[in-house]
Amino acid sequence: MPQADVISASVVVNPTSGRGHAGRLLSFIHKELVRHGVDTNYTFTEKHLSHVQVTERALRSNPDVIVIVGGDGTLHGVVNGLFKKTRRDIPVALIPTGTGNDFARAAFGKIDVEAACRAVRFGKIVPTDIGLATTDASEEPICFIVGCGVGLVADVADIVNNGVRIVRGAPAYLIGVVKAMQAFVGTAVEVTIDNGIPEGFDSSFLAISNTAYTGGGMLIAPGASIWDGKLNVCAVRKLSKARLLQQLPGIFVGAHVRHPKTSTCLASSVTIKMPKEGAFWIDGETMRAKSIRVHVSERKLQLLVLP
Repeated sequence: MPQADVISASVVVNPTSGRGHAGRLLSFIHKELVRHGVDTNYTFTEKHLSHVQVTERALRSNPDVIVIVGGDGTLHGVVNGLFKKTRRDIPVALIPTGTGNDFARAAFGKIDVEAACRAVRFGKIVPTDIGLATTDASEEPICFIVGCGVGLVADVADIVNNGVRIVRGAPAYLIGVVKAMQAFVGTAVEVTIDNGIPEGFDSSFLAISNTAYTGGGMLIAPGASIWDGKLNVCAVRKLSKARLLQQLPGIFVGAHVRHPKTSTCLASSVTIKMPKEGAFWIDGETMRAKSIRVHVSERKLQLLVLP
Protein backbone atom coordinates (compact mmCIF):
# COMPACT_ATOMS: atom_id res chain seq x y z
CA MET A 1 0.00 0.00 0.00
CA PRO A 2 1.19 3.58 -0.60
CA GLN A 3 2.48 4.89 2.70
CA ALA A 4 0.88 8.02 4.14
CA ASP A 5 1.26 9.62 7.54
CA VAL A 6 -2.04 8.07 8.60
CA ILE A 7 -4.32 5.57 6.89
CA SER A 8 -7.99 4.99 7.66
CA ALA A 9 -9.21 1.54 8.62
CA SER A 10 -12.71 0.24 9.16
CA VAL A 11 -12.26 -2.46 11.78
CA VAL A 12 -14.87 -5.22 11.84
CA VAL A 13 -14.81 -6.93 15.24
CA ASN A 14 -16.50 -10.15 16.25
CA PRO A 15 -16.16 -9.84 20.05
CA THR A 16 -17.26 -13.44 20.62
CA SER A 17 -14.74 -14.90 18.17
CA GLY A 18 -12.49 -17.54 19.69
CA ARG A 19 -14.85 -17.93 22.67
CA GLY A 20 -14.37 -14.24 23.48
CA HIS A 21 -10.66 -14.08 22.61
CA ALA A 22 -11.24 -11.19 20.20
CA GLY A 23 -13.00 -9.07 22.81
CA ARG A 24 -10.26 -9.64 25.36
CA LEU A 25 -7.55 -8.56 22.90
CA LEU A 26 -9.34 -5.54 21.45
CA SER A 27 -7.71 -2.94 23.72
CA PHE A 28 -4.24 -4.21 22.81
CA ILE A 29 -5.13 -4.32 19.11
CA HIS A 30 -6.46 -0.76 19.17
CA LYS A 31 -3.28 0.55 20.81
CA GLU A 32 -1.12 -1.26 18.24
CA LEU A 33 -3.08 0.13 15.30
CA VAL A 34 -2.91 3.68 16.64
CA ARG A 35 0.82 3.26 17.31
CA HIS A 36 1.33 2.31 13.67
CA GLY A 37 -0.54 5.34 12.33
CA VAL A 38 -3.93 3.77 11.66
CA ASP A 39 -7.07 5.90 12.12
CA THR A 40 -9.72 3.41 13.24
CA ASN A 41 -13.47 3.22 12.90
CA TYR A 42 -15.15 0.19 14.52
CA THR A 43 -18.06 -1.98 13.43
CA PHE A 44 -19.15 -4.84 15.68
CA THR A 45 -20.85 -7.95 14.37
CA GLU A 46 -24.24 -8.70 15.87
CA LYS A 47 -26.48 -11.73 15.51
CA HIS A 48 -29.30 -9.76 13.89
CA LEU A 49 -27.02 -8.25 11.21
CA SER A 50 -26.34 -10.04 7.93
CA HIS A 51 -22.92 -10.21 6.27
CA VAL A 52 -24.03 -7.51 3.83
CA GLN A 53 -25.30 -5.20 6.60
CA VAL A 54 -22.04 -5.49 8.54
CA THR A 55 -20.06 -4.76 5.38
CA GLU A 56 -22.26 -1.79 4.52
CA ARG A 57 -21.55 -0.26 7.93
CA ALA A 58 -17.83 -0.88 7.51
CA LEU A 59 -17.77 0.82 4.11
CA ARG A 60 -19.63 3.98 5.18
CA SER A 61 -16.45 5.74 6.26
CA ASN A 62 -14.82 5.03 2.87
CA PRO A 63 -11.73 3.47 4.50
CA ASP A 64 -8.36 2.73 2.94
CA VAL A 65 -8.49 -0.79 4.33
CA ILE A 66 -10.94 -3.22 5.95
CA VAL A 67 -9.55 -4.93 9.07
CA ILE A 68 -11.14 -8.09 10.44
CA VAL A 69 -10.64 -8.91 14.12
CA GLY A 70 -11.96 -12.43 14.35
CA GLY A 71 -11.49 -15.86 12.87
CA ASP A 72 -12.29 -17.74 9.71
CA GLY A 73 -16.02 -17.23 10.20
CA THR A 74 -15.74 -13.46 10.54
CA LEU A 75 -13.49 -13.19 7.49
CA HIS A 76 -15.90 -15.44 5.59
CA GLY A 77 -18.75 -13.06 6.43
CA VAL A 78 -16.93 -9.89 5.40
CA VAL A 79 -15.65 -11.42 2.16
CA ASN A 80 -19.19 -12.46 1.24
CA GLY A 81 -20.44 -8.98 2.12
CA LEU A 82 -17.75 -7.32 0.00
CA PHE A 83 -18.33 -9.58 -3.00
CA LYS A 84 -22.08 -9.00 -2.86
CA LYS A 85 -22.07 -5.28 -1.99
CA THR A 86 -19.24 -3.75 -3.99
CA ARG A 87 -16.99 -4.33 -6.95
CA ARG A 88 -14.33 -2.22 -5.28
CA ASP A 89 -11.24 -4.30 -4.52
CA ILE A 90 -10.48 -2.79 -1.14
CA PRO A 91 -7.44 -4.14 0.76
CA VAL A 92 -8.34 -6.50 3.59
CA ALA A 93 -6.25 -7.24 6.69
CA LEU A 94 -6.89 -10.09 9.10
CA ILE A 95 -6.03 -10.01 12.81
CA PRO A 96 -6.66 -13.65 13.75
CA THR A 97 -8.48 -14.21 17.04
CA GLY A 98 -10.76 -17.10 16.12
CA THR A 99 -11.27 -20.73 17.07
CA GLY A 100 -9.62 -22.31 14.04
CA ASN A 101 -7.59 -19.55 12.34
CA ASP A 102 -6.88 -21.88 9.42
CA PHE A 103 -6.85 -19.10 6.82
CA ALA A 104 -4.44 -17.03 8.90
CA ARG A 105 -2.16 -20.05 9.22
CA ALA A 106 -2.17 -20.40 5.42
CA ALA A 107 -1.51 -16.71 4.84
CA PHE A 108 0.98 -15.91 7.60
CA GLY A 109 2.50 -19.24 8.60
CA LYS A 110 1.72 -18.71 12.28
CA ILE A 111 -0.78 -16.90 14.49
CA ASP A 112 0.80 -13.61 15.55
CA VAL A 113 -1.60 -10.82 16.51
CA GLU A 114 1.15 -8.21 16.87
CA ALA A 115 2.52 -8.93 13.38
CA ALA A 116 -1.02 -8.87 11.97
CA CYS A 117 -1.46 -5.35 13.39
CA ARG A 118 1.73 -4.23 11.64
CA ALA A 119 0.46 -5.67 8.36
CA VAL A 120 -2.50 -3.27 8.42
CA ARG A 121 -0.07 -0.37 8.00
CA PHE A 122 3.00 -1.90 6.38
CA GLY A 123 1.71 -4.96 4.54
CA LYS A 124 1.74 -5.46 0.79
CA ILE A 125 -1.35 -6.45 -1.19
CA VAL A 126 -1.30 -10.08 -2.34
CA PRO A 127 -4.21 -11.23 -4.55
CA THR A 128 -5.51 -14.37 -2.82
CA ASP A 129 -7.80 -17.18 -3.97
CA ILE A 130 -11.45 -17.35 -3.00
CA GLY A 131 -13.74 -20.28 -3.69
CA LEU A 132 -17.36 -20.00 -4.78
CA ALA A 133 -19.95 -22.61 -3.82
CA THR A 134 -23.47 -22.85 -5.22
CA THR A 135 -25.95 -25.36 -3.83
CA ASP A 136 -29.36 -26.39 -5.10
CA ALA A 137 -30.71 -24.66 -1.98
CA SER A 138 -28.87 -21.33 -2.41
CA GLU A 139 -30.01 -18.44 -4.58
CA GLU A 140 -26.51 -17.09 -5.19
CA PRO A 141 -22.91 -18.28 -4.81
CA ILE A 142 -21.34 -18.38 -1.36
CA CYS A 143 -17.71 -17.31 -1.05
CA PHE A 144 -15.42 -19.51 0.99
CA ILE A 145 -11.87 -18.93 2.17
CA VAL A 146 -10.96 -22.24 3.88
CA GLY A 147 -13.00 -24.94 2.22
CA CYS A 148 -16.16 -26.97 2.02
CA GLY A 149 -17.16 -30.60 2.07
CA VAL A 150 -19.54 -33.40 2.96
CA GLY A 151 -19.54 -36.39 5.27
CA LEU A 152 -17.62 -36.43 8.52
CA VAL A 153 -16.20 -32.91 8.02
CA ALA A 154 -19.72 -31.47 7.84
CA ASP A 155 -20.91 -33.43 10.86
CA VAL A 156 -17.94 -32.30 12.94
CA ALA A 157 -18.46 -28.62 12.02
CA ASP A 158 -22.10 -28.85 13.07
CA ILE A 159 -21.17 -30.35 16.45
CA VAL A 160 -18.41 -27.80 17.12
CA ASN A 161 -20.71 -24.89 16.29
CA ASN A 162 -23.56 -26.11 18.46
CA GLY A 163 -22.14 -28.29 21.20
CA VAL A 164 -18.49 -27.50 22.06
CA ARG A 165 -18.24 -24.39 24.23
CA ILE A 166 -15.32 -24.92 26.61
CA VAL A 167 -12.27 -25.20 24.33
CA ARG A 168 -11.29 -23.73 20.98
CA GLY A 169 -8.95 -24.61 18.12
CA ALA A 170 -7.93 -28.19 17.32
CA PRO A 171 -9.13 -29.61 20.70
CA ALA A 172 -12.68 -28.41 19.94
CA TYR A 173 -12.62 -30.13 16.57
CA LEU A 174 -11.15 -33.30 18.06
CA ILE A 175 -14.08 -33.45 20.49
CA GLY A 176 -16.38 -32.91 17.51
CA VAL A 177 -14.82 -35.84 15.65
CA VAL A 178 -15.29 -38.21 18.58
CA LYS A 179 -18.94 -37.18 18.96
CA ALA A 180 -19.64 -37.35 15.23
CA MET A 181 -18.19 -40.84 14.96
CA GLN A 182 -20.84 -42.24 17.29
CA ALA A 183 -23.61 -41.85 14.68
CA PHE A 184 -21.56 -41.78 11.47
CA VAL A 185 -22.59 -44.16 8.64
CA GLY A 186 -20.88 -42.66 5.56
CA THR A 187 -22.20 -40.59 2.65
CA ALA A 188 -23.01 -41.65 -0.91
CA VAL A 189 -21.71 -39.07 -3.40
CA GLU A 190 -21.33 -38.52 -7.13
CA VAL A 191 -18.32 -36.32 -7.88
CA THR A 192 -17.36 -34.54 -11.09
CA ILE A 193 -13.91 -32.95 -11.38
CA ASP A 194 -13.37 -30.14 -13.91
CA ASN A 195 -16.35 -31.20 -16.04
CA GLY A 196 -14.98 -34.73 -16.39
CA ILE A 197 -16.79 -38.06 -16.04
CA PRO A 198 -18.93 -38.31 -12.86
CA GLU A 199 -17.82 -40.95 -10.35
CA GLY A 200 -20.06 -42.34 -7.63
CA PHE A 201 -18.85 -43.92 -4.38
CA ASP A 202 -19.53 -44.16 -0.65
CA SER A 203 -17.31 -41.75 1.28
CA SER A 204 -16.24 -41.14 4.85
CA PHE A 205 -15.63 -37.55 3.90
CA LEU A 206 -14.86 -35.39 0.93
CA ALA A 207 -13.13 -32.04 1.49
CA ILE A 208 -12.52 -29.32 -1.08
CA SER A 209 -9.86 -27.05 0.37
CA ASN A 210 -8.45 -23.63 -0.35
CA THR A 211 -6.14 -23.87 2.67
CA ALA A 212 -3.96 -26.76 3.78
CA TYR A 213 -5.35 -26.74 7.32
CA THR A 214 -8.94 -27.15 8.43
CA GLY A 215 -10.57 -27.39 11.85
CA GLY A 216 -7.98 -25.46 13.83
CA GLY A 217 -4.90 -27.36 12.68
CA MET A 218 -5.95 -30.54 10.88
CA LEU A 219 -3.75 -30.96 7.79
CA ILE A 220 -6.57 -32.09 5.51
CA ALA A 221 -4.96 -30.87 2.28
CA PRO A 222 -1.13 -31.00 2.38
CA GLY A 223 0.31 -28.76 -0.28
CA ALA A 224 -2.83 -26.67 -0.78
CA SER A 225 -2.11 -23.02 -1.48
CA ILE A 226 -4.30 -19.93 -1.34
CA TRP A 227 -2.28 -18.47 -4.22
CA ASP A 228 -2.17 -21.23 -6.87
CA GLY A 229 -5.58 -20.69 -8.47
CA LYS A 230 -6.63 -24.26 -7.65
CA LEU A 231 -8.69 -26.14 -5.07
CA ASN A 232 -7.39 -29.27 -3.35
CA VAL A 233 -9.79 -32.23 -3.39
CA CYS A 234 -9.38 -34.96 -0.76
CA ALA A 235 -11.78 -37.91 -0.95
CA VAL A 236 -11.71 -40.67 1.66
CA ARG A 237 -13.81 -43.64 0.62
CA LYS A 238 -15.95 -45.29 3.25
CA LEU A 239 -14.04 -46.88 6.11
CA SER A 240 -15.32 -48.74 9.14
CA LYS A 241 -15.50 -46.69 12.34
CA ALA A 242 -12.53 -48.60 13.73
CA ARG A 243 -10.40 -47.92 10.63
CA LEU A 244 -11.46 -44.30 10.55
CA LEU A 245 -10.48 -43.82 14.18
CA GLN A 246 -7.10 -45.41 13.43
CA GLN A 247 -6.53 -42.82 10.71
CA LEU A 248 -7.64 -39.87 12.85
CA PRO A 249 -4.23 -38.98 14.38
CA GLY A 250 -2.70 -38.89 10.92
CA ILE A 251 -5.03 -36.07 9.84
CA PHE A 252 -3.07 -33.64 12.02
CA VAL A 253 0.12 -34.32 10.01
CA GLY A 254 -1.43 -35.12 6.62
CA ALA A 255 -0.65 -38.85 6.81
CA HIS A 256 -4.23 -39.78 5.83
CA VAL A 257 -3.50 -38.93 2.19
CA ARG A 258 -1.25 -42.01 1.98
CA HIS A 259 -4.09 -44.39 2.87
CA PRO A 260 -5.15 -46.59 -0.09
CA LYS A 261 -8.77 -45.42 0.22
CA THR A 262 -7.78 -41.75 0.00
CA SER A 263 -7.44 -39.91 -3.30
CA THR A 264 -6.40 -36.31 -3.86
CA CYS A 265 -6.17 -33.96 -6.82
CA LEU A 266 -6.13 -30.29 -7.78
CA ALA A 267 -9.16 -28.86 -9.53
CA SER A 268 -10.64 -25.63 -10.82
CA SER A 269 -14.19 -26.85 -10.32
CA VAL A 270 -15.94 -29.70 -8.48
CA THR A 271 -19.58 -30.81 -8.46
CA ILE A 272 -20.93 -33.06 -5.69
CA LYS A 273 -24.35 -34.70 -5.75
CA MET A 274 -26.03 -36.84 -3.10
CA PRO A 275 -29.11 -39.07 -3.49
CA LYS A 276 -30.89 -37.22 -0.71
CA GLU A 277 -30.48 -33.96 1.17
CA GLY A 278 -27.51 -33.92 3.52
CA ALA A 279 -25.18 -31.59 5.39
CA PHE A 280 -22.63 -29.49 3.52
CA TRP A 281 -19.83 -27.71 5.37
CA ILE A 282 -18.70 -24.29 4.09
CA ASP A 283 -16.03 -22.42 6.09
CA GLY A 284 -17.09 -24.02 9.35
CA GLU A 285 -20.81 -23.39 8.86
CA THR A 286 -23.26 -26.07 7.76
CA MET A 287 -26.29 -26.09 5.50
CA ARG A 288 -28.44 -28.77 3.95
CA ALA A 289 -28.71 -29.47 0.23
CA LYS A 290 -28.57 -32.28 -2.34
CA SER A 291 -25.87 -30.87 -4.60
CA ILE A 292 -23.08 -28.30 -4.61
CA ARG A 293 -20.89 -26.85 -7.36
CA VAL A 294 -17.59 -25.33 -6.34
CA HIS A 295 -15.08 -23.34 -8.38
CA VAL A 296 -12.27 -20.82 -7.97
CA SER A 297 -13.42 -17.21 -8.23
CA GLU A 298 -11.87 -15.00 -10.89
CA ARG A 299 -12.09 -12.14 -8.41
CA LYS A 300 -9.39 -12.26 -5.73
CA LEU A 301 -9.23 -11.16 -2.11
CA GLN A 302 -6.79 -8.24 -1.83
CA LEU A 303 -5.04 -9.51 1.28
CA LEU A 304 -2.47 -7.46 3.22
CA VAL A 305 0.59 -9.55 4.14
CA LEU A 306 3.87 -8.43 5.68
CA PRO A 307 6.75 -8.54 3.16
